[in-house]
Order: sequence, then structure tokens, then C-alpha cells
Amino acid sequence: MTIDTSKWDKVSFGDVARCLTVATKDPLSEGLERYVGLEHIEPGNIHIKSWGEVAKGTTFTRVFRKGQVLFGKRRAYQKKAALAEFDGICSGDILVCEAIEGKLIPELLPFVVQSDRFFDFAIKTSAGSLSPRTKFKDLAKFSLKLPSRLEDQKRIADLLWSIDGLEEKYLKTYYAMDAMMKRYAKEMASNTSHPMMKIGDVATVTSGNSAPQGSNYFNGDKPFVRVQHFSEVDLIVNQHDLINDKAISDYRLKLFPKDSIVFTKSGASAYLEKKAKLKTPSYVVSHLGVIIADQSQIMPDYLFYIFRGLNISKNCVSDYPTIDLADIKRWEIPVPGMDIQKSLVDRFSAIIANYDRLKAVQHSLFEVKKQIINQMFG
Repeated sequence: MTIDTSKWDKVSFGDVARCLTVATKDPLSEGLERYVGLEHIEPGNIHIKSWGEVAKGTTFTRVFRKGQVLFGKRRAYQKKAALAEFDGICSGDILVCEAIEGKLIPELLPFVVQSDRFFDFAIKTSAGSLSPRTKFKDLAKFSLKLPSRLEDQKRIADLLWSIDGLEEKYLKTYYAMDAMMKRYAKEMASNTSHPMMKIGDVATVTSGNSAPQGSNYFNGDKPFVRVQHFSEVDLIVNQHDLINDKAISDYRLKLFPKDSIVFTKSGASAYLEKKAKLKTPSYVVSHLGVIIADQSQIMPDYLFYIFRGLNISKNCVSDYPTIDLADIKRWEIPVPGMDIQKSLVDRFSAIIANYDRLKAVQHSLFEVKKQIINQMFG
């Protein structure tokens, strides 16, 4: 699909969008019940799938309204930007943007900031070595082309939202299948007809390392996995940063084997119950717990499916929770013989085959949408 942009107007982002910095001291009294941190925005996802509850405590004060766009200004290379579909408050590391009436229709703004060139510009204009941040005054200089007629902008927005809507339908089915898998895993985990053993007796439970700080460490070919590299429904970690040998040496990083289970264990993301397996041997950030199966006793896939059925954050109550790895080690799970484990894994594999097909279709739709966005605004 080719879109002719040669007759579109060249504008600066600041000409068509503004940044708002409205604050509140008492969000609940204003009816603002949800908060959004960077951990709640998934890279490349235009929708906010999770959030925190203000009533449970937060230090955030920045107000956002439904229809505005939230852009992660801290570590822009994580590519976090999403449409607010409800009112709430957010982290100060998030820019709250809205379209300027008569210049840009609000429905198109979320796709403008999702273009690769916009993210590249945000990364280029970021300052700070340890935790680089970009500023709206710099993003305002970003140049792009737009149709001058708002009705033309509306047609483009309708096209993109129709693709996004179809993608969301597949995702909805995908999430439903994931919920079914978790229910099945929960039933397996509570099946006491098999011998019960502590996770710590059949696996090594540990955590990752401190993340290397500084761009000079991120020019290698060794995979380094962070919290943002997997979601609550992805079974396999497919993304990672790339670090070099100096980072491994300076930070004494540990390499974890393929099929190790990784999960969010600290910070607000611990509540999200994100769990996945490593696709390749990888180094892992300290916010992630790691479980390595003793394959003489338990199959890595069986342990993973069982672990997905456990509510490991149920005892977390603080604003910055930490899952105690000692609790994980003490957790008892059913460990049948290898033949039964294999039979149960085979059942899961049949479900996952359909699961993966759904994911492939959803990903294809995402790529089509991304291609159109980049062709127009990239």
C-alpha cells in the first residue's frame, strides 16, 4: 500500500500538539481513581492494558484526561506511548500531550507519536547518561507531514483505527486463551494427588544483576533482558538489549540458560505477574527473578506452566513491593513422574499451537499498521 504525501503540509510537532502539566494534590476527590507509571505502558502498544489504583497509594500528581496521549520521556528507546482511554494521574516521567484543535484531529495523534522516526528523534534529543530523558520543547521541533484538510486526516485515522480494532479482536481472543491456560495451570498446581515438592528442591531460584549504566556498554551482541522485554501474555522472551563483554566483566553479570523462567519480582510491575521463559541464554536485570529447573527431576516446560498458575504477588501490599525469593523456594507444587509431566506438557503444547497462530495474525496486523504509520509520518 502506497500513500502519496507529496502534497501534504510540512509542520512541526509543536505546531499541532501541546504538552500539559496539570497537577492535583487530591486525585480521589477529583474522581481520578487510576494511575499510570511507565511500567504500565507496553512498548509499541497504543493501548494501556494495566494501571494502579490511587486508593492503594501513589506519589504521582500529573493529571491526564481521556483522549490525551501519554509519552514516556524517560528512556525513550523503550518506545512507550499510548492513548489514555480513561482519566487518571501519571508519573512525572510521562509527557501528557493533546492535539491542537483545527491543526490535528485527536484521533490521529496517537499514531503520529508511534512512528519510528518520532521515537528516533526522542532518543536523539534525550539527555543524561544514567537515565536519559527527552523534553517536549525538543520534541516540538520534530517535523512531519500532515494533510491540511481535517477530513483527510479523519479518513487516515479511520483506516488506522480499523486495523487497530481488528488487531484488538485477535488480542482479546489471545487474552481469553491465556486466561484459560492459567486456569488450567492453577488446577494443575493444586493437584495434590501427585507428590508435593518445594520449588527450591527441584529448581534454583535466584535473580538477575544490576543493569549496566552508560551507552558504552550497549554496543555488543550479548542479550540482556529487562522488565519491559516481555508482557503478561508472552510465553517466550523475544526481545532484549545487546550488551558487550566489558559490561559483563565490569558488572559481573550472570548468564542464565535457555528455558530459564523469568518473572517480575520488585517494583510496581511485580503486581502484574509477568512470567516468561528465556528463548536464548541471556543476562537478566535485577528486577527479575530467575528459576532454573533441575531437569533430572522436573521438565522446564512443566515447571513453567505450573508456575504461571501461581499467584506469587498475593502477599504484596506496599507501593513498591518485593517478592521474597525465599517464599518462592518454599512454595510446594505437584511433581509427578516424567511420563505424566510430558503428557501434561503435550496438552499445553496443543493449546499453545493455536495460541501462537493467533499471535502471528495479530503481529501481522500490527506490522501493517506500523508500515502505514511509518510511511506517512516516518
